[in-house]
Amino acid sequence: MWIRSQDKSLLTEARFMRAEDHRVSKPTKKDPFNDEYVRTDIGSDFVLLGSYKTRDRALQVLDEIQGAIWESERAKIFPKDGYVAPVCTMPKL
Repeated sequence: MWIRSQDKSLLTEARFMRAEDHRVSKPTKKDPFNDEYVRTDIGSDFVLLGSYKTRDRALQVLDEIQGAIWESERAKIFPKDGYVAPVCTMPKL
């Protein structure tokens, strides 16, 4: 399936996608080296497609993409049901 990145700067045919947690430094005045913030990135073939504040949200996005793939494949089998665009855009946060 073709996937458009969250910032819309990339269009790639994704063969697989993965959610990966990253600790991100979020400095404050009290602690300029604070790393309490964790974000989950979704990527494919070493390309960042989107970032989400929680792993649950990233997994929801992967569920949405899975649904879009299913609908696209179903439209190939049952073309009378209508055409489904085979491009999915990564949702914002």
